[in-house]
Amino acid sequence: MRAREISTLALDSYQRAARVALSNHLVTTTYPDRIALPLLRRWATELREDLLELFGYRLEVTETTARLFPVIDALDDSQPARTSTDRIFDRRRYAYLALALAALGRAGNQITLSELADHVAAEASQVDGVELTTDRASDRDAFVD
Repeated sequence: MRAREISTLALDSYQRAARVALSNHLVTTTYPDRIALPLLRRWATELREDLLELFGYRLEVTETTARLFPVIDALDDSQPARTSTDRIFDRRRYAYLALALAALGRAGNQITLSELADHVAAEASQVDGVELTTDRASDRDAFVD
């Protein structure tokens, strides 16, 4: 870890740069303030190595921006997305989610759950391999998830 090699006098500056990077995943010449980007650029090498080693985060620093990528780019099959009831998100649940988001984007300020289900069912019937029948309990459960 490169932070251990930083002198005591410069440690405060390094720690501020680390806080800025972790608090603001995108830093520009004006956001969050004018001194943030020069501070990150000063400690880019050390931060890049330490954030990767400690958290697996990737830090990219250019002349005009600094961006922290806190998510690993590769999918991990051992950690699937789960519902609030701890069910694994399958293809049907992802399809219902996408259709529900599309329906909500076209809806007004308010929509009832039954109206949303009707919209999703209508759209699902137009997609091969996806069907939502509100009378079937497994479809309702997947839609609610």
